[in-house]
Amino acid sequence: MARHSASQDLRDTSLKSVQGGLNKLQYLADLRDSEDSPYSHWGLARVHGEEAASRALEQEHRRLLAIVLATPIEKLWQDVQRCSEVCGITPELFVEKLCSRKISSLLPPNSDFATEAHLSSVLSALSALVKSPTVATPRV
Repeated sequence: MARHSASQDLRDTSLKSVQGGLNKLQYLADLRDSEDSPYSHWGLARVHGEEAASRALEQEHRRLLAIVLATPIEKLWQDVQRCSEVCGITPELFVEKLCSRKISSLLPPNSDFATEAHLSSVLSALSALVKSPTVATPRV
């Protein structure tokens, strides 16, 4: 029997090991084969059941997206720098990979147009920042 809820288990195990809000957003998005398919997390489903696991993954995806969208762009830029370092790639490549995804693939199911537009504008701003010659490059 599970000692924690599926949501708490997800935060305490899987998401705890993923560094950065943008990396976590991609991780949760990657737990679906397509934007129309359900979430799939073998370990979480094994402990809590498919339905509880899927529900926890969607709730956490929504919660995390809300946090990202409420984060000032300066903090997101710092997140880009941390995430790219963890991934072993440049901030430019990290943002390029993030922006090359279909925007709807980064959103939880049944997200509204305003949320999609907001995320799109955030990614556009990060893309502009990474291309700007006046933005300081991260210190190594």
